[in-house]
Parts: sequence; structure tokens; C-alpha cells
Amino acid sequence: MTAIPDASDFNRRLLAEAMRRYEDTQGRAEDSHAAALARVTAGDLEHRIMARAQLMPLAPRLVTALQQITAATRLVIIIGLVFAVLTGATAIRLALGPDGDETINFFLLM
Repeated sequence: MTAIPDASDFNRRLLAEAMRRYEDTQGRAEDSHAAALARVTAGDLEHRIMARAQLMPLAPRLVTALQQITAATRLVIIIGLVFAVLTGATAIRLALGPDGDETINFFLLM
């Protein structure tokens, strides 16, 4: 039950929220040791909640799941951007016509 290394504030908050959502659906997790260590952590309630989430036995699995979701989201965004560029290039080619030197009425295209 050690803290997750190299976690930014955003990732620690995301882990705490994932832990909260997990406990909402699965019931309260056994956390007596993590809660005791979080209570002695310096800081306000938010920092103690983030410390508890990091010290939970379930934390490494949730971190792995969050990393997989982040990677999948990045992949979807990249695919969407490539698709948008290809769609725009196709629209420009169709607007210019087969020869590529026709006059374009911009307001008609809008």
C-alpha cells in the first residue's frame, strides 16, 4: 500500500474521483489502513482524500485503467483529426472541379 509515484495534481484528483465512483457502485472499500495514513497527512480535506485514494489497495488497478482510457481518448482524437483533414481536402477538391482551375463562388459553398 504505497503511494502512486509521479502523479500530478490532476491525476491524483482523477484517481480520487475514480475511487469515489467505484465505491458508489461497489460499496465502500476496506480502507482502514489507508484512512489512518490519510488522516495524519498534512493538508486540507482535499489532500487527505487524494492521499487515501492513492493508498488504497485498488489504486494501481484504477491508475492502469485511467491510463488506458487516456490512451484510447488520444487515439480517437488523432483519428478524428485525420478524418477531418481528409474530409476537408476532399471537399476542396470537389469544389475546385476536375481540372482544379474553376472559379469558386464562396457564398454558394457556405
